[in-house]
Amino acid sequence: MKSALLALCALPASLAGCVTDPGPAPITNVEKIDCPTWGCGENSPVMGPYLFHELNLEGVPNAEQVQVLNFQKGLTFYLPRVAGAKLSAIDTITNTTIAGSALAGGWFNLQTPQGIYKLHVVKVSPDAIPYWVGDTTELNESYELEYSPPGLEGKRALCGSPPSETDGNKGHPWVNPYESMLFTGDRYDATRKTVTASSYSTTTGWMNLACAGSAVAKLHLNRHTTAGSPGPGLVTTSWAQRQALLKMFVSDLCGTGMAFTLKGTPLHWENAAGWSTLDGTEAHEAFWNSTGALCLDTHRLGQKYLADIGAMCDLPACPVNWPRGTYLTSAVP
Repeated sequence: MKSALLALCALPASLAGCVTDPGPAPITNVEKIDCPTWGCGENSPVMGPYLFHELNLEGVPNAEQVQVLNFQKGLTFYLPRVAGAKLSAIDTITNTTIAGSALAGGWFNLQTPQGIYKLHVVKVSPDAIPYWVGDTTELNESYELEYSPPGLEGKRALCGSPPSETDGNKGHPWVNPYESMLFTGDRYDATRKTVTASSYSTTTGWMNLACAGSAVAKLHLNRHTTAGSPGPGLVTTSWAQRQALLKMFVSDLCGTGMAFTLKGTPLHWENAAGWSTLDGTEAHEAFWNSTGALCLDTHRLGQKYLADIGAMCDLPACPVNWPRGTYLTSAVP
């Protein structure tokens, strides 16, 4: 199913956003300043009235009070688990495990305040999506997910606002734009745009649903996640570095959680380690660390939100050299 539930807004603010079930309501002036938390048009998981980016596979409700009861395929109930960036499900009676393509046709039973939703694994693409930095031959599994509300027929795409296949970071394509990656090892506060946990031990049970094109997916493909950092060396990042990249992707300039960006906005970046580099033809945007932008030259959306940004924080023009404490710089192609 390739239906799109588009939330086209102008400024992001709350997690509730402007999404209803079964489709988006007409956009009002109020909604134009109250868009989904991750950003306007962001391809975030939307399940009816519930907009979220994580689920707990051990039954703890998430912030939207969506609770995983089990994973089911046919008449068999399984215990779902995620290791790194791969999902599996364990039949605790026979002690057998299904994973990869064998998960297709199964579904999560999810308890919500409105009743039990089913989150269907329609398709699994093993070894499908390469990382954008480091060893690009290492591939991620991706999942096409659809949901069905209680008492209603038909399925709807969980990731309903897919990106263009060419909208990836600096020319990297979005492979399988209707699918998402699932990974553990990091947790995020969508309202504040912060990384709240950054290790397997502090994220036990939690699984991120990273729709193609989303900020969470970009973090993972740029190896700014625990699951994307398998060992020491080039691909290892700290909590502060991950949060800095998150704030840059969503344009949380003032560090308040307000995301001044729109879906599909082109952007280049370079970090202190040179994982991604600028080509010298871009207009400089900002220097960034874990608190947000340290300065601002040319915003990625031009004059569109400069008045709103200026009312929220007073950012100076950027110096020629990287300020002390900077992790990365962004530029507008």
